[in-house]
Amino acid sequence: MPATDRFLLILFDLGKVILPFNIRIATKAFEKECSLPSEEIVRRIMGNSLDWDFETGKISPEEFYEEVKRRTGLNVAYDHFVELWNDIFSENQKVSEVVRRLKEKYLVAIISNTNRLHFDFAYREFPIVQEVGHFILSYQVGVRKPDPKIYQIALERFHVTSQRTVYVDDLEPFVNTARTLGLHGIHFKDENQLEAEFRALNLF
Repeated sequence: MPATDRFLLILFDLGKVILPFNIRIATKAFEKECSLPSEEIVRRIMGNSLDWDFETGKISPEEFYEEVKRRTGLNVAYDHFVELWNDIFSENQKVSEVVRRLKEKYLVAIISNTNRLHFDFAYREFPIVQEVGHFILSYQVGVRKPDPKIYQIALERFHVTSQRTVYVDDLEPFVNTARTLGLHGIHFKDENQLEAEFRALNLF
């Protein structure tokens, strides 16, 4: 089977692939509104059950805000908190162009560990997200990468087998999990490497 006929679905991670981000932009802004340094704020709100619950939809944005305030002493109104929390993203224009080229021939979808505030902001502010139009989002499906279930949800939703799916992520452990399920995994490093990998698969 020619490579161009082999693949039907291209799954892209969102953060740090299409949209680079730095959570410390937000925590440095929070630092000015409480008595804690940025690194301590990160420790208290990221990489723990709070972060996990928010990204799997177990708590609402308002509940997340209240818990961040409780853990850090942050003293800002909710609307301002949302602005600071979301002001962390940029766009890799070259990756966006790759996505647009792939969309001409293949089904392209975003599969992302994210929360409602971040995704709503990304959808509103970055046209490429709307252009993709197909999403598997952790806060909607209740499971985060690298849990195999989230990849299986994607395959079932789009009615595509793992062998006919390419998956792109900046986190190698996530890529490795996808590979164990039979997806063709690409560990994203930069846009030039990504384009070269797609060319090697004859997708362009």
